[in-house]
Amino acid sequence: MNLIEVPEDYPVHRHPAPSCSGRAISLTNRSGVPKTSTRGSHVCSIGEPRVMFFESTLERRAQLRAFAHPGAVRAEEQQRLEYIDAAGRRTHHWFDLLLTTSREVIAIAVKPYDIAERSDFRTLLQLIAIQTPKHFADRVVLVTERNLPRDVVYNAELIHSVRLDPEPDVDEVVRAKISTIPEPLRINDLTTRCGIGGSAFRSVVRLIAAGEINLAHRGSRIAPSSLISFPAVGDICS
Repeated sequence: MNLIEVPEDYPVHRHPAPSCSGRAISLTNRSGVPKTSTRGSHVCSIGEPRVMFFESTLERRAQLRAFAHPGAVRAEEQQRLEYIDAAGRRTHHWFDLLLTTSREVIAIAVKPYDIAERSDFRTLLQLIAIQTPKHFADRVVLVTERNLPRDVVYNAELIHSVRLDPEPDVDEVVRAKISTIPEPLRINDLTTRCGIGGSAFRSVVRLIAAGEINLAHRGSRIAPSSLISFPAVGDICS
């Protein structure tokens, strides 16, 4: 029987690390009635590959958008913070996401816009923000569906996908090609010049996420027809 020799650098599947959520997913409301919103998990595409849970489609989209945040290095779901409420009682709030970037830590509360407005949730967050210690977060923000337009979510999904499927050799080919192209052009023109097939498109998306390629129309959907340009070396995001 012939044995197959596996090279030392051959990619081996590794399970993602467990979630660091501060609490288990809630399947019912406070009255014990089953919740009808989406429940699930995916693998975080920044930092260490790790399972992350979400308790609604809106939370999932907010997480994906956070993964695509420039300079993002870590994301943690459902993190608890104690505070004193308006009546002077000690209580706590579960932040849906704690996003660490190269510059700051952002505590993110995710809530449908209508519910946030109806329950005066912004006032509550302002009270919590005043009491948030710097060792927990630098600032507190509210994310609703109004902060997550369709093209932004689409790009975040795409960036998440290509980061989970890294191809460093392909990225180097694309980097070498863009170093010879001073003028803006469309993504499909760049990928054609690279001559390595469809993997070049996924590489371009990774480099857009890394700040090495700019979309000419910020916030537009990433597509083969998108116009792109290349920042000066000193302008590339770290």
